[in-house]
Amino acid sequence: MTRHRSSRRSSSGARRLPTIGALILVAVLVAFGLIDPADLTGGLDDLLPDRPGTPSTDLRGDVTHVRDGDTIEVAGTPVRIANLDCAEMDTNEGQSARTFMIDLTRGQTVACELEGRKSYDREVGTCAFADTGEDLGDIL
Repeated sequence: MTRHRSSRRSSSGARRLPTIGALILVAVLVAFGLIDPADLTGGLDDLLPDRPGTPSTDLRGDVTHVRDGDTIEVAGTPVRIANLDCAEMDTNEGQSARTFMIDLTRGQTVACELEGRKSYDREVGTCAFADTGEDLGDIL
């Protein structure tokens, strides 16, 4: 009795090809600087652009730090307030904006609607006082 070889590929070989193709694609995107290797830990969804209608993420907590006039930390998460643009910290106006934000948010709980994108290490979104709904960007 003679054994005939199957012309089909083994199931493990068939699964390997798409994986190799995906790895090559990712390597090319990294090489051309189109994606940051640090972004690869979150999976494919982190590499895809936001789609219209993607729901925002909510963050609620105490303001734990004020970096500058338009960046606060909520429960330790840095948030760049999207509807606010304050002067840089090396100016008198920037220092005043930070001082005002510190006084405004001291001991306060805020609710932030995050847009799902980042600016440097900060989440981007709008924040309002949890109890009154007053928007921090509008106040400043």
